[in-house]
Amino acid sequence: MKIRLKEFSFKTFFFTVIIIVCAINSLMAQDNDIRFNHYTTKDGLSQNTVLSILQDHHGFMWFGTRTGGLNKFNGYSFTTYKNKVNDSLSISSNEILALHEDKYGMLWIGTRNGSVSRYDENNDSFYNYTEKSNDETSISSKTVSCIFEDSQENLWFGTNYGLCEYNREKDNFIRHNDKTTFKKINIKVIVQAGENLLWVGSKTGLFLYNTQSKKVLRHFQYEEDNPTSISGSHIMALAIDAYGKLWIGTNQNGLNRLDDPEEAVFTHFKNDIKNKNSISSNIIRTLH
Repeated sequence: MKIRLKEFSFKTFFFTVIIIVCAINSLMAQDNDIRFNHYTTKDGLSQNTVLSILQDHHGFMWFGTRTGGLNKFNGYSFTTYKNKVNDSLSISSNEILALHEDKYGMLWIGTRNGSVSRYDENNDSFYNYTEKSNDETSISSKTVSCIFEDSQENLWFGTNYGLCEYNREKDNFIRHNDKTTFKKINIKVIVQAGENLLWVGSKTGLFLYNTQSKKVLRHFQYEEDNPTSISGSHIMALAIDAYGKLWIGTNQNGLNRLDDPEEAVFTHFKNDIKNKNSISSNIIRTLH
């Protein structure tokens, strides 16, 4: 299968960079008094370690913390949602890894040790979907690291035990297991590669997955003897730029750009202490 990527125009790129730099310089010249407000536990935030952030269609800001639950901020004060023992309408876990608002305005929460929660706006409560070992229609793991919605409004959940798709009609999950390595992968990030195609980043490499045939088309991993292979197999971030290029952020192995999917050719960008213009760190947690 041929994955077409648009050619990268350096002329256009540098022209865009010049415009951006000029705009920033102009803004700084106009107003150097740009201030940041800091919000901590002293202001009502439940914990200072924030792992996920989202602004919903109402304008509310949501902050998922490491162990302090979920926070909603209205611009003035915080409302905190925490798991309560024996309360099935409370959020399923206090460690919030992922937040996503779908096309229908529903807020989904991926957690550690609590699988997935969906916020019920009308009742200010939660509906929880938990992993059940004897139920193939349940989500496949108690840990959900990422949530992605494709162009066809399908919801995908990356877990530490494979990929799951939400079935809206039956209000349950479809486990996408091709009965190979893909079944057990620890997924960290998902983006769309094309119609019925997903790029899936995991702790064991980058996958190109066909959601219709439920088959892995490509699997890219670090190869010690191949200088154009991906620089590391622990993938933490993915993004597709305006030119159709896939960028890959790794854990401790820098940034990659996939130049040729068919030939598996990657360009590497790593921190070089001797080069002040190199990327500042080899740990890339997010791309946008």
